[in-house]
Amino acid sequence: MSKQDCKTKDCGCPIPDLSTSCIIYDGETLSCIGADTPDDVSSLLKKFDTAICNKLDFALSKGNLRNIGEGIELYKGVNGVGERELRTFISSDDTVEITINPEDESIDLKVDIPEVSLPTLENISTNPDANVFGSFNAFTNTYNFRGLKSQSLTIGTDQLGNINIEAPVQPKSSVSSDDDSVSVTQVGNNYDLEVNFPSPPSDKNFISSDQSVDIQVSENDVDFSAALQENVQGDVLESNSNNEAFIRNKNPQKTIDSNYTLQASDNNYTIVVDSTVGSISINTNAASLPNNFFVGLVQKGGNAVNFTGTFLKASNTNAKIDGQARTVGVEKVSGDVFLIGDLEQTN
Repeated sequence: MSKQDCKTKDCGCPIPDLSTSCIIYDGETLSCIGADTPDDVSSLLKKFDTAICNKLDFALSKGNLRNIGEGIELYKGVNGVGERELRTFISSDDTVEITINPEDESIDLKVDIPEVSLPTLENISTNPDANVFGSFNAFTNTYNFRGLKSQSLTIGTDQLGNINIEAPVQPKSSVSSDDDSVSVTQVGNNYDLEVNFPSPPSDKNFISSDQSVDIQVSENDVDFSAALQENVQGDVLESNSNNEAFIRNKNPQKTIDSNYTLQASDNNYTIVVDSTVGSISINTNAASLPNNFFVGLVQKGGNAVNFTGTFLKASNTNAKIDGQARTVGVEKVSGDVFLIGDLEQTN
């Protein structure tokens, strides 16, 4: 049955259950959805559904948003229900004022920049030859300084931007000897002076009546050398303990009453170890003692006197003086330090 027939004939649709297929639209043409009139409502609803779906698909496929440029991204993306979200503008410290112009819906950003007061520069010299500071340019906010220039000084800058000022080296005075009695030699920035003594007079001679002094005369020098006998004996007290001729003819002594480390200068000493107040520990300090070193130690007092460090001793003894009025010797021979004397016996 045609649509035209449906207008004038019974379409077989009871009124109580009237179908949309039996309702005819014969109004203006619905060109947006591509429908001709007259047409039944069922066909028009189908065309409406198709048109709406096509428009939605087009909007979703052609309406994508994306961020461009290198700044902060305003477009956040699509949420779970298909909505495209844009980030909002805020100013956490209120330094930027953000407003929307209701007339054209534009966003107005206004930055509140505080005024910055620049330091004041001035020349403090009251009577200078020239002022280094020149002027201040208010338009460009820059300070102008004069350059440095000199005809007698060398002025430059290094890699760190420091200004270097150097004065030329002044020529030094010369030194000479008119009669050549003094030889002058320049060594770097110094002068080396050497006196040239004349030769001894030809009418004077040097002699040694007992032949104990050998006399050699050269062009400018007279050399005297004494021939000493091979064996010389004497009673000599030498105070320099590092001298090879060191001979001690006395028995040096000293007293200690606290912990002590032996020193090389203790060589040949008798040390009284006073342990009346408390126990005393003595470090042999083996590495610092010279070979052929010897020192004697006498205990005074009843508290213990112990030895520490590196040393050798009898196997049945302890590293401890055996009591008051007992003596122990510390001797270094060929690199080894020995404890000898009245050491406490082991049980």
